[in-house]
Amino acid sequence: MRSKYFLSKFNWTITFVSVILAIIVAASEDSFLRIFTQPNAFNSLTVILLILLSAFVYLATQYFADIREAKLVKEKHELQQSLNTEKEDHRKTKMLLAISQRKVYDIDNERMTDVITGIPNHLMFEKDVQSIKESMKHGELYQIIMIDIDDFSSINTRYGYFTGDELIKAIAQELYYSMRRNEKIFKQRFIPHGEPLTEAVYRKYNGGDEFIIVIKGDQDEAIGFINRLHRQLTNFSDKTVAILKEKFLIRFHAGIAPLYAEDESPAIILQRVEDCFLLAKRPDSKLRIKWFKETPEQVNNQLYKTAKELFKKND
Repeated sequence: MRSKYFLSKFNWTITFVSVILAIIVAASEDSFLRIFTQPNAFNSLTVILLILLSAFVYLATQYFADIREAKLVKEKHELQQSLNTEKEDHRKTKMLLAISQRKVYDIDNERMTDVITGIPNHLMFEKDVQSIKESMKHGELYQIIMIDIDDFSSINTRYGYFTGDELIKAIAQELYYSMRRNEKIFKQRFIPHGEPLTEAVYRKYNGGDEFIIVIKGDQDEAIGFINRLHRQLTNFSDKTVAILKEKFLIRFHAGIAPLYAEDESPAIILQRVEDCFLLAKRPDSKLRIKWFKETPEQVNNQLYKTAKELFKKND
């Protein structure tokens, strides 16, 4: 091992050998021999031997100290290498963990995304509702809106389900990317009602044409939103030509109901808004929309007047 320890021992060895050689050479001279014939010769010899012994002890001590220090340096180097290896293993572990977390996130995100429309599905709705209920402890209000595109089954019958999927995706994307802050839209899970088995099985996977919308605010906020949505989808009807080669007027039925913090499950929330929705779908309903709370103040409220005008049946 070529190190400072080797050079130190080498230098001291050269010094020690030089002293021995100097004594040997001097011993051949009469002047040096006379020292031992004098009365103080023993003392002189003792001093020389003590000096040589001290030099030897020092060299031996230095030698073993160098060995010990070299061993410590080696252990330190090995420890540093081990630490570096552990750091690298830790870095790789963190990287693998991050990759795994990303995969879990992607899988979870995919699971909560409607396969046809690409927007959040009913599973995401259930997750978000739980968060919303926790925030409602601070007095916040939320409204749930259910909408169903009118006569969409005719699109599936006339053009086929794949064309219908393309159109419902275009509608969903139009709504999704126009949502404002504190507005969320979800693709409702399709639950067939008296449809043929083959159609029910197929539509189970692409989800029908129902959407759930969550609005932060009171019922007036929801009415204002639904009026805006009516105008938006009416204007979007012109864009259906690109998919169907002819215009399809997009209209819808809707139900509006509040979200309560004490609601035990998303099913209860959906049942409340679906009850309003089914009332709007009844043949004897004058409007294609039904909201949860009817009050005398709504008579002179412009939002409700506009809604009644926009959603009149048989117009």
